[in-house]
Amino acid sequence: MNLGSIKPQNLIAAAALLAPMVMVQGVRLLFGGGPDQASAQVAGSNPQADAAQAAADAQPAAPIVTAKQKAAIEHLTSRRDEITIFKSPFDHLLPQATAVLQTGPTIETGPGVVEPAPVSVPPEVRALSLGALMTNESGPFAVISGRVRSLGEVILPGWTVTAIDPTNRRVTVTSDDGVSLTLTQNR
Repeated sequence: MNLGSIKPQNLIAAAALLAPMVMVQGVRLLFGGGPDQASAQVAGSNPQADAAQAAADAQPAAPIVTAKQKAAIEHLTSRRDEITIFKSPFDHLLPQATAVLQTGPTIETGPGVVEPAPVSVPPEVRALSLGALMTNESGPFAVISGRVRSLGEVILPGWTVTAIDPTNRRVTVTSDDGVSLTLTQNR
C-alpha cells in the first residue's frame, strides 16, 4: 500500500476516533492511576469508621421544622384524594383481589332459627380492587381501586372502610345496611 493513496479525510477521521483513547491512556501513565492501583477497604478493618457509620444510620430523620416543609405536608394531605395510582404494564402479574361476603342481615324463620337474608351487592362494590396495603404513624392505609383510603372513609355512597389489615392483606367495607364485604389479596 502506498502512503500517497491514503486520503487526508480518512486520516482525520482515524485521528478523531483514536484521540480520546490516547489521551486517557496518557493521563493514566502520567499519574499512575487505574483499576490496578485503586485501594480497597474491608468492612471491619476500621472500627472507628464503622462505629461512626452505624451511629449515622441509627439517627432518626430530621424533624420537620421549616414553614415550607409544614406547608408542603399540609398541601399533600389536603390533596390525598386526588392522588392517582397509574396503571403499570406489570399489573397483570399482580394477584387479583377477591371479594368475600362476610356478614349481612339475617332473617329469623322460627324460634332460634336464623338464616342469612338474600343480599344484593351492587356491581360497583363487587368491582372494587385491592392494591397496596401500608401502615404509618397515622394508621393503616389501603389502595382501593387506585385511590389511597383510610379507616372510616366512604369509598362509594353508603359503603365505608371499616377495617384494614395489612398483615393478612384484607380490607373490610361495610354498607349502611350492615352488609360487610372483605377485599383480600392472594399471596
